[in-house]
Amino acid sequence: MVSDLHSAACLKRTISTAFGMSATSTTSGGIPSMAFWPASEANSEVVAEWTVAALMGVRRMVEFDRALKPGSPWGEPRRKAGLLCESLVGVIGLGRIGKHVAGLLRAFGAEVIAHDAYMSERVADELGVQLVSLEELMRTADVVSFHLPLTDETRGMFAAREPAWIREWAVVINSARAGLFNESDFLAEVRKKRFFAFLDVFSVEPLPLDHPFRSLDNVLITPHIAGDNAPMLVRCGRKASETLRNRLTQ
Repeated sequence: MVSDLHSAACLKRTISTAFGMSATSTTSGGIPSMAFWPASEANSEVVAEWTVAALMGVRRMVEFDRALKPGSPWGEPRRKAGLLCESLVGVIGLGRIGKHVAGLLRAFGAEVIAHDAYMSERVADELGVQLVSLEELMRTADVVSFHLPLTDETRGMFAAREPAWIREWAVVINSARAGLFNESDFLAEVRKKRFFAFLDVFSVEPLPLDHPFRSLDNVLITPHIAGDNAPMLVRCGRKASETLRNRLTQ
């Protein structure tokens, strides 16, 4: 996309409501510098809301539905469900979305821990979040939620060793990037049915019809819609207009 924009010689300003672009200026082939103005806050809030909806997986509503409809009288064991207000939630990545998620979780009364290699203790304290190692987060959290960008550093970070750290009956959420996971390693672990996974992103999209994720009853999948719906598009357009107005009046 950026290469296409650089071919537009008259273009001086671009407002992005997507992730991965910051307020930078670039020069290409003698074209005057072009500024990218970020306006992704509206999208961040929408993804955070989807994450909190997935976090309700601790109440096991999907499992009970899947058990009752085929004929189970009570969907036993009935009392295996947990409470979000008493859960320890691990947030991996405290960028815009991770911060939104942490704020929403505190409103539910959940305890939040986080792993972020670039977050200071001071800022984490202001967010009401305790920073821990990745291993400690994986081994102790009732819910593990990923909110990292895909970079050379984060690609495949969740491989053979890390899924084995997840505690039994935990909920793993990925609304960030599929490339954070080594899919074959993750699939091997999730097939053991020790924990539950709520996934919105996949290495191949749309997800192939014969993919194992479609048939595992401890995996809930959505079609990359955590930050994509009609109200979000309206919010993004509004935010882009506000950003343009604020930048031009500075």
